[in-house]
Amino acid sequence: MLNAVLDVDILISATLWKGNSYQILHAAKEGKVQLTTSLEILQEFIEVISRPKFGLTQQQVEGAVKQIITISAIIEPAMKIHPSRDSDDDKFLACGASGKGDYIVSEDNDILVLRNQFPIPIISAKEMIPILKNEYPEGL
Repeated sequence: MLNAVLDVDILISATLWKGNSYQILHAAKEGKVQLTTSLEILQEFIEVISRPKFGLTQQQVEGAVKQIITISAIIEPAMKIHPSRDSDDDKFLACGASGKGDYIVSEDNDILVLRNQFPIPIISAKEMIPILKNEYPEGL
C-alpha cells in the first residue's frame, strides 16, 4: 500500500470537490493509500476548512475532519525540517520523512519546487493518479 502525505490544499480540494485530489482520498477510503498526517497538519486543515468562504456548517467541518482522521495514520514527526521557502510548509516535509512516506502530494509551488532536493518524491495530485492506476489497474 502506498503511503502519502497530502498538503492542506489537497485535503480541502479532496473534501469539497471531485477531481484528482478526490480520487486520492477515495483510494484512501478504499484502503489503497495510507494517508499519513500530523496534529499540526490537522489543525491547519480545520482552520482552513472552517473559513466562511467554503460555507460549511460546524457539523460539516466536523464530518470532514472525522473522515480524514479515520483514514489517516496520525504521527508526531520525529524531526524538524526547514528546507522550504515557506516555513509553514515544513510540517508536510517532516511528516513525510518521519512517516516514511512514499509521496508528498501538493499543489503548492513552495513545496513542489523541492521535488529534486528532497528524498521523498514530491508530486502533484495529477501526477499521483497514474501512479495509483498503475498500482491498482482494476480501478480506483
